[in-house]
Amino acid sequence: MLGHGYISIQGSTLPNPVDYSIDFDRMERSYTTEAGKEVLYINGQDKARISASFNSTSRLKARLEALYHARSTVTVGVAGTSYIDTYIESFSASLVKDSETTPNTDGLWSVDIGFRQL
Repeated sequence: MLGHGYISIQGSTLPNPVDYSIDFDRMERSYTTEAGKEVLYINGQDKARISASFNSTSRLKARLEALYHARSTVTVGVAGTSYIDTYIESFSASLVKDSETTPNTDGLWSVDIGFRQL
């Protein structure tokens, strides 16, 4: 187990992820000088890409889906690190087979979500 509060969005803790990854993209460009020497030019700092898969209630799924469709900036924290401003790059959800529906929830949902640092 990853422990309580591994990923949080806008201050709300997500359920422990079934799977997650954190990658960093570097914006760089290379060119060859007149002397034939290849030079690497870094345009920007590393930008974080975070993806996670977890099971959630229908309420949390709907909230995350609304944030995705709004294309607004969201604040994400991972494992107690400092928070970063991101946008939701990808979102998908599917109903877990044979999950029970109750008056409070429409079953258990499998959610895949991806964030990209601004």
